[in-house]
Amino acid sequence: RKNSHQLVEASSAEEVSPSQDAQVLITDITLPGMSGLELAQRWTAIHPGLKVIFMSGYPFDAGSVQIDPNSWIFLPKPFRLSQLLEHLARLC
Repeated sequence: RKNSHQLVEASSAEEVSPSQDAQVLITDITLPGMSGLELAQRWTAIHPGLKVIFMSGYPFDAGSVQIDPNSWIFLPKPFRLSQLLEHLARLC
């Protein structure tokens, strides 16, 4: 919000629905209930132009992502806000 981005926050994947206006989905890979990978696959099926930033503190197998490889970024935790903003700028 400090950097002029509009946010929708949710504590679980089931708590929020895809928005027509969303440009980027930022999600942890490990979520309660539905995984971040599954969430991203569902959202990108509905909104093919949606970009995704996956984040996690655990090792990540990029082969498990079944969306356009040019539409997503993996951001390992911990990360700085400047890193997240840099990736947002690149995707938007």
